[in-house]
Amino acid sequence: MPRQLQFQGEKSPSLAPKISITSWYTLGVFAAVWFTFSAPEGGSPPGDVGRQVVLLACAVIYVLRAAATIFVFVKRKIAWWEAAWGGGLIGFVLFAFLYEGFRTPQPLGFVDVVGALLYVTGSYLGTVSEYSRHVWKARPENQGHLYEEGLFQYSRHINYFGDLLLFGGFAVLTGQVWAGFVPLIMGLSFVLILIPAHDAYLASRYGAEFDAYARTERDLKSTLTRAWSRRGERDGQSIKVGAQLRRRPLGGVATTLDQGVGSTLGLLGPSRAIHDTKD
Repeated sequence: MPRQLQFQGEKSPSLAPKISITSWYTLGVFAAVWFTFSAPEGGSPPGDVGRQVVLLACAVIYVLRAAATIFVFVKRKIAWWEAAWGGGLIGFVLFAFLYEGFRTPQPLGFVDVVGALLYVTGSYLGTVSEYSRHVWKARPENQGHLYEEGLFQYSRHINYFGDLLLFGGFAVLTGQVWAGFVPLIMGLSFVLILIPAHDAYLASRYGAEFDAYARTERDLKSTLTRAWSRRGERDGQSIKVGAQLRRRPLGGVATTLDQGVGSTLGLLGPSRAIHDTKD
């Protein structure tokens, strides 16, 4: 029988595991700051000061946002193995992002502005979607019903999508190529493990209500595919204009690339769930 990840039906305050998770996060941030600034090489901290400030701000905001989500929005029971594994893993990611990012010598540039926008957008999507659902679920008439409003009316996995944008932007701000693998692995775990498991839980809990919702709202894979398709449409228009100027048929190249990316996303498989921290 597969392990129920974060979808247990049992509710519990789980204060000790929640404190453990936030402690792992805080420890990761503190350790990166300590090893960077307590004994700096050559008498001064390495890296670009502006990047260091932005990275530290992103880390602090993430920890505060995560603490609010865990202590306010999450009502289910959190197992100790989940607190140790999940908290330790994210804590290590925060440490690695900061430790290596603090040492990146390049000053902030246009790419980093894009990364910051991704981070802010991801934080907004995750926080607003969870808060709206929390308020909706608090009303007695909504107890036992599936939340389908707010940002979730645009995508069933808008909060998962927000996490991908957040960590994608965070990775860009580190200035380290390897950091890009973190949101990639995270996305694969969402599509291949977390979302399918949550799909089964929501289907059993809400029955026909969830089935109707799943038929009408896009899942994470569809959201990503549509975002890429819109980008492809814009790129295709640019290529068409360029082809007319140069009299070269470049439009087919863009179409082939879009189809290849769409096929790659399709290999990840369908996902039909939302990350309902309330239930």
